[in-house]
Amino acid sequence: MRLKQWVALSLLAIATSHVAAEAIVKQSGPARTPTAAPPGTTKIYSTLNTDLTNVYDYGWGPAILGPLWHMQGVPGTRGPQQHFAVPFKAKSNISVTQVIVPLSQDSVKDASTLLISINADAKGLPGEAIYTWQDMPIQNTLNADNTARQCCTYVAPSAAAGEVPLVEGKKYWIVVATTPKSRVTAMWYFNSRGLTGTDAYLDGGGVWQSQTEVLLPAVGVYGVPTE
Repeated sequence: MRLKQWVALSLLAIATSHVAAEAIVKQSGPARTPTAAPPGTTKIYSTLNTDLTNVYDYGWGPAILGPLWHMQGVPGTRGPQQHFAVPFKAKSNISVTQVIVPLSQDSVKDASTLLISINADAKGLPGEAIYTWQDMPIQNTLNADNTARQCCTYVAPSAAAGEVPLVEGKKYWIVVATTPKSRVTAMWYFNSRGLTGTDAYLDGGGVWQSQTEVLLPAVGVYGVPTE
């Protein structure tokens, strides 16, 4: 059973912040979420469902919490921060061109405090961030009952920052986190395929810990081969 699985929040987001890179950001509702590699790219890792009506499990997933968050409507209350990460391995030398993360959050004004990053591995836990995306806008779409849905975030390296090279056989992490003074409460949706494996969480203690045999969040990582 997941030790740090907070799913009570109705809304959701990536990683340890080092140097934040400029990002090209696109967003879309789940019906338009790509489930295969975008044209001209190779799938590096994905837990997204190929069923366009069920791309991810909307409605629950690990909570992403900034260190200064408080319970809605209860000023002064505060809980521990929480960040999550999913590992993957590069099967070849390849450069990342796009990362897709189904997530939502409760406050547009705190959007700039959410971070998505690709991190190196540090003895089985997320290590230093290789590339970080920040200032990702939130797009509202509508559910069948006309209630608001906030999803999804597509991030791609900016031309100025260059590509994000990965080395064959090495382990990396997709991390969803917040800045040190963030008040955000967000959620990273689970995959809808029932895929389980290892993930990692960072809570109020400020130390990454791993979990095994847990339901994984939904994520897709794509790129182009390098020599």
